[in-house]
Amino acid sequence: RDDLVRARTEAASLVRRSCYSDAASVLAAVVDPATELLGVSDPDVVSLRFELANIRFDGGDFRAAAPVYGDLAAHLPA
Repeated sequence: RDDLVRARTEAASLVRRSCYSDAASVLAAVVDPATELLGVSDPDVVSLRFELANIRFDGGDFRAAAPVYGDLAAHLPA
């Protein structure tokens, strides 16, 4: 979970500098390993995936954000 904190901190710093693509890359690098280790419904993983989708969306990469939002919706209870 320390890796998640580091990735989030780095991504937040990049977003503050409007480096959305770089921030998304940082989070994307830890999403799959975190999902495999902690599970798709782990609160930290869900939050990380939501943050990744939001960063992609805010950076204007709507096509990359959409599937992340869709995956989140598919794995969250109704």
